[in-house]
Amino acid sequence: MNLDTKQKIWRYMDFGRFISLLVNESLYFPCAMDFHDPFEGHIPISHAKAMKSITENVFGSIMQNIGTKVKGMTLPDYGSLHSYATDEVKKKTGISCWHMNNYESEAMWKLYADRGIAVESTIGQLQSSLPSDVNGNRIYVYNVRYEDFDLAEIEKGHQHYILAIKRKSFEHERELRASITLPVDGQGLYVKCDLSTLITKIHISPLAPAHLRADLENLCKGLVKPLNKPVSRSALYDPPKLSFKPL
Repeated sequence: MNLDTKQKIWRYMDFGRFISLLVNESLYFPCAMDFHDPFEGHIPISHAKAMKSITENVFGSIMQNIGTKVKGMTLPDYGSLHSYATDEVKKKTGISCWHMNNYESEAMWKLYADRGIAVESTIGQLQSSLPSDVNGNRIYVYNVRYEDFDLAEIEKGHQHYILAIKRKSFEHERELRASITLPVDGQGLYVKCDLSTLITKIHISPLAPAHLRADLENLCKGLVKPLNKPVSRSALYDPPKLSFKPL
């Protein structure tokens, strides 16, 4: 599917994720297994029925050709087969999600960055800012289609099929995805990105404190002084380490 390279896109994020973008000069592609939608990677019922029929026909032909001499040869459980295939694709795929819109979205601010920031870009700038591949793995950019999972008919010729279909309930997201095959299953990946090419403008949430604009401008201009102090993660919620002396 041809994309409009001039289409505006937005990445709504909290301040911490923006710091990560600057520090790493990279876009983070989280593993699709980490997404919260339980239907992520699943397909509409009509699509599933068609794939089940194809699976049954293929295995039915195999069994008919070899006869009944192979002990224990049975038709596979399609549901388990589909779940396995879906999980395999998800854990091998990293995805950077963007919102397509010519204007700011109040809903996106509330959902993803109520006191954060939004990076404004275009599809063409996103494509140009990223390498064509990472260690031989190509980066694909495509839009998500929103379907009625009970009634939708099969549409042929779509790339990245199971990761490009979501339920109608998510249509407000108007999502564009950049995806890549992860070098390590289940582990997200930072991909180097030309930020000057990617970013058109940085928008600050209307609910963010007034001082954030000046702080952000200083950060982007490199005016923040180095602070050589140790950084540690709080252990407040780590499991207790109990040691008992023998009686």
